[in-house]
Amino acid sequence: MSFPPNQRLSRSGAKVSINPDTIPAEALADAFSLAGSRESDQCCIRCGKTADLAHRLAWLECKEKCCLCDANAHKNSWCSRMKIFFPALFTREWFLERAGLGRWYIWEEEGVKIYQLVRDDGLRRLREREAAPSTASLLAAAVAAAAAAKRAPVLRFKASLDRALWGKRVEDKDEEMD
Repeated sequence: MSFPPNQRLSRSGAKVSINPDTIPAEALADAFSLAGSRESDQCCIRCGKTADLAHRLAWLECKEKCCLCDANAHKNSWCSRMKIFFPALFTREWFLERAGLGRWYIWEEEGVKIYQLVRDDGLRRLREREAAPSTASLLAAAVAAAAAAKRAPVLRFKASLDRALWGKRVEDKDEEMD
């Protein structure tokens, strides 16, 4: 069963249009309190679902339905409901804090450019972090280094002893040949 993009089913089964008349501003702000592209956020700005950081950083490219209009009509773009119906929530400060857009709106050309820079930089840092050694591998390397450090004095002593003995053996052989 599908509904027009601006309507959804409520818990009672009735169609509900998502607009300022049906959703109090406080409820909308609470719903979007976990959304954003920061590491501390938990949900995607577009689909509203709990998502990993890579998904949240690329929220404009999210393939899920938009949580505001329940449609996929504006893939790779922002939902017009942000600007038209909910400008009191989606302010410049909100986009600065939640999406890292500086003082720009996502619907401004500069906002899109900043979004792309933030997304690309965040994804690059995420890949670098994933490629970094884990705590377990660093601990294993530290244990191996500590064990090698403990063996090092013994090995140096053995090497100097071998040199001394080898030198003595060479002297002994020289004397036997004479």
